[in-house]
Parts: sequence; structure tokens; C-alpha cells
Amino acid sequence: MTSIGDSAFQWCSSLTSINIPNSVITMGNSAFYECRSLTSINISNSVTSIGDSAFYKCKSLANINIQEGVIIIGDKAFSECESLTSINIPNSVTSIGNSAFAECKSLASINIPDNVTSIGNSAFARCESLASINIPDSVTSIEGGAFYGCKSLTNISIPNSVMSIGNSAFFECISLTSINIPNSVTSIGETTFFKCKSLTSINVPDSVTSIGDGAFHECRSLTSINISNSVTTIGDMAFYGCRSLTSINISNSVATIGDRAFSECESLTSINIPSSVTSIGDSAFSYCKSLTNINIPDSVTSIGDSAFSYCKSLTNINIPDSVTSIGDSAFYKCKSLANINIQEGVIIIGDKAFSECESLTSINIPSSVTSIGESAFSYCI
Repeated sequence: MTSIGDSAFQWCSSLTSINIPNSVITMGNSAFYECRSLTSINISNSVTSIGDSAFYKCKSLANINIQEGVIIIGDKAFSECESLTSINIPNSVTSIGNSAFAECKSLASINIPDNVTSIGNSAFARCESLASINIPDSVTSIEGGAFYGCKSLTNISIPNSVMSIGNSAFFECISLTSINIPNSVTSIGETTFFKCKSLTSINVPDSVTSIGDGAFHECRSLTSINISNSVTTIGDMAFYGCRSLTSINISNSVATIGDRAFSECESLTSINIPSSVTSIGDSAFSYCKSLTNINIPDSVTSIGDSAFSYCKSLTNINIPDSVTSIGDSAFYKCKSLANINIQEGVIIIGDKAFSECESLTSINIPSSVTSIGESAFSYCI
């Protein structure tokens, strides 16, 4: 016998053990799918590929011996093997499929061999007991959701070989305290570190050109971040809800600050927006309750809706002559805002732009303004 066919032993719920002879080369897709009583398996060195979902939902499977010879571990091959505590992947393996070990909730450790080049989408997603992992220098990409919801993962070293980190790669790794992003990485995907609540600091290297939407969303322990000179875009909600973030350095290469990029960064006291920025997105700094001052450079042409709404500690603002429009509710409920300097150039002041700015005593509206929106200065009392 050289192969075990697709779904050959699927739903054999009473099967406790099986011997795979040395003649077998391939194990088909779903070969042992939901064999819930299977406790251990030895995969001989003759086997070169483990098919998709081969041991999917083998919930009693606690021991797997994969011998040298296996090259490919298919998609969902061991997904939801809830009793599996550890596994040694042999050096012959070059590919770990999508969701290969997803939801192996007891898996505490795993060794990824030096020949693996990519870690598939959601490969170790929701491995809630996984505390640490070593990624070898052979890996060039960490795909989306690779370590999604690995709640016990405290630290991880990403080698210099990795060029891309996929969307949601470390989503809700709530115990992750630190991570080093190497100079080989060019982009940080959407929601990559979403809700990594224990992450205190991170360095974005010079190789990174974009920070995706929600990349550090609700990283509540993050106190500071340095954004390198190569970054041109800070995505929507990139640092939303980073409540401990006190300072941030935005490099001169950034052109766009996305919608809600720093919204609810409650500890942020000041920020310098570089002269490379041309637009400040909607709600970009809304609810930054400790923000006392901000410098808007001459390069900015538009201030988005609610951009600084509920910045209750903001005392003064200078709007340069490059700005042509102040968005709706841009400074809504900035209750400490006493001084505003709007320079010639502004054409539109949006609805509720300065509504409920209770400390505002006077304002000079330049002759360039053609439209003052509804309730633009309402309740400035």
C-alpha cells in the first residue's frame, strides 16, 4: 500500500490507534477526519505529504511522531486537535499549510524547522497555550492570522529573512509584551497587532513603508513608538485606543494620517505633525483627552471631520494658510480651547466645527471664508 485515500477513515469515531506502514507515501485529504478516539499516530519516513484536514478534529490525539521525509503539511492537517500538547516538525518539511494547527488549544510548544519558507494563514491561530515559538531564518513570510488569538504567547523573534507580516498575524496575542520587527519587513498589515494589550513598546524599522489599518488598535499598554523615515502612510485606526501612548514620533515621510489613526489615545499630551503631511483624517485625534497642543504644518490642506473632537485639554491651535477646509465637528467640545488662529486660505468652516468650545472668547474669521456651517460656533459660552 502506497497511499491512504481521501476520507479513508473519516468519522471512525471508535478508532484508538493505527499503524501506518513504511510503504505509504501520501496521506489523503481528510484521511482520519474526526477520528475522535485516536490518541497517537506515527507517520513513517516514507510519507512525503500529509493531506488537507488529514487529522482534523481528532480531539483525543495527544502524540504525533512525524518522521523525516514529510515535505508538506496540508491545510487544517491537525486543526482542532485539542489534546495535542507538543509536536516536532522534521527538517524535511518546507511548507506548513493554512490553519494546519489552528485551535490546538493545548499545544504549548512547537519547533519549526530551518527549511520552512512560509507560515500559512491562521497556521497556529487560537493555539491558546502556545507560550513561545522560534521562527527560523528560512521563513520569508508570516501570513495573515498566523498566530491569531495565541493568548499565552509572551514574546517572539522575527528573523531578518521575513519580508512581510500578514493581516491580523498577531491579532489578540494579549500576553505579547515585546516584538522585534526586523529591517527586512516592508509593510505591517491590517490589524496585525490588534488588541495586543500587553505590548509596551515597538520599533518600526526603516524598511517599513506603510502601517496598515488598525495595526496597533487597542494596544493599551503601548507607551511610545518611533515611526521610521520610510513610512508614508499611517492607516485608519492604526493606533486607535492606545490609551497609554504618551508620545509618538511621526517621521517627515508620512503624507497621510488616516481616519481615527490616534483616536482615544487618552495619555497623548502633544504631537508634532511633520511638514510632509497633507491631510488629517476624520476623527484622527478625537478623544485625545490629554492633548494640550498640536502643531499643524503648512503642508496640510484639509482637517477632517471630528479630527480633534473631544480634545478637552487642547488650549490653542494655529490653522495655517495652506488649509482650505475645516471639517464638520473638527474641534467639537474642545472645552479648554481659548485661542484659535485661522489664517487666510480657509474657505469652509464645517458644521459644528467649534461647537461647545466653552473657553473660546474671540475668533477672527479670515476674509477667505465663504461658508460657515450650521452650529459652527454654537454653545461657545
